[in-house]
Amino acid sequence: SEDRRTLYLRLHPDARWHDGVPLTAYDVKYSFDRAVQTLDGRVFMQWLESVTILGERELALHHRETYTNANLLIVAGQLILPRHYWKDRDPTMTHPASGPYRVADYGRSFVVYERVPHYWGRDLPVNRGRYNFDRIRHEIYRDGTVAREAFFKGQIDVHFEGDVRYWKSSQEMPAVADGLIKSDSFRSANRIGSQFVIVFNADSDLFSDVRVREALTLAFDFEWQNRALYHGLATRANSYFAGSVFASSELPTDAELELLEPYRDQLQERVFTQTFQLPVSSGRNVNREFLSRATELLRESGWEFQDFLLVNKHGKSFEFEILNYSGAFQRVLIPFAEALKKLGIIAHVRMMDSAQFIRRRRARDFEALIWQHDLVAPPTTHLRTYFHSWAANPGMMTYNITNIRHPVADALIEEAERATSYDELVAATRALDRVLLWNFYNIPLNGIDESRFLYWNRFGRPRLEHTAGYGWPFVEGWWFDATKARNNSIPSSVSH
Repeated sequence: SEDRRTLYLRLHPDARWHDGVPLTAYDVKYSFDRAVQTLDGRVFMQWLESVTILGERELALHHRETYTNANLLIVAGQLILPRHYWKDRDPTMTHPASGPYRVADYGRSFVVYERVPHYWGRDLPVNRGRYNFDRIRHEIYRDGTVAREAFFKGQIDVHFEGDVRYWKSSQEMPAVADGLIKSDSFRSANRIGSQFVIVFNADSDLFSDVRVREALTLAFDFEWQNRALYHGLATRANSYFAGSVFASSELPTDAELELLEPYRDQLQERVFTQTFQLPVSSGRNVNREFLSRATELLRESGWEFQDFLLVNKHGKSFEFEILNYSGAFQRVLIPFAEALKKLGIIAHVRMMDSAQFIRRRRARDFEALIWQHDLVAPPTTHLRTYFHSWAANPGMMTYNITNIRHPVADALIEEAERATSYDELVAATRALDRVLLWNFYNIPLNGIDESRFLYWNRFGRPRLEHTAGYGWPFVEGWWFDATKARNNSIPSSVSH
């Protein structure tokens, strides 16, 4: 509407559920009414006032104030449920869907999807050439070694390799050299930022001072870890929005300065005068320059050396826990803890099961932890729940586990949400990026990595697959190539 308070929607006339029932405005209203009552709905959709049905396929969504681009993205991503099925059933159970596949079977270690023969959207231009397999079976392995063995024995067709050590060694396999197995990598175009970070709890006494957070960031030797652990294949994100136009670079533009200038007295001067850059070492695990600067920062914040330990004015040592839920991160965190000893800091790396880790994270009961921190471009829908003071509440299911409470960050997030043009959104997000970076709320471990995978050479693939925007795991555009399978004499398999 002209006042941006009402969003009118019209559904595709051919849309229907797997049981043949038409998808109507009543399904959409039912879904939104249910969503706003959930925990996620109270976080992401508190702006939705009501939903009005205007016809069998038409409806209106009324905003409490005015629609922002972030609100529109949330509407576009809302899961729609079949009202006719759920009105007398438990909404947490499996229900009819409206997509190209449905679940045919599942167990503790597998899920089987079967193609819906009369999928309503099959002939839409966007779907032509996609969804070419009648059945797709996903095998779930708890042990990566077992998964690799199953793949090389021909028991599965496609294997996604998350460990760069095994990725490197797989390139030397005879089957790869002979062309029986192909290797490739893929990067999602909309995933941006850091893949994993060490998060500081800014509410804790130890990490409430930005100088302390910066000092620990200086002590992390990414270049050595990349060389020693990742064969030089890892990259590092120098921005919360790395890999996109929303990342800050160089000095602030005029548009950014216009947003930042009113808050100059609340910001560090280097936000305006310096380009943010994480420390870059020689990679030899000898980091004297950065450790020296880290020591200066710790002294400025009230810490002193005493008997080889860092202590505060009360004589209490600098000692904390880093929570971890995965053995893969132990080899990253333990060398970091060793480096901190050079600063007189005692860091305990605590390994725990995922359920315990999640409980501690949700309660904000930690000093530091490792966490996945990637965002989606454009990041508009995530800014408030990741970085706004409103989301720094242990009682809320938000992602601001750092407990960021910065009035300038809040103002810039609201500016980004109000943006009515792409340029305005870019300027607001880049300005926000600078404010967050110079506050050192976390230590980026690595940027968004490529998804590396191996597959038996019996498939055809679209020529422009990497730019087509296929959803994970993107085999939806592949097809079985009988000629390749015959020429390469590859044993038959039914798993993917």
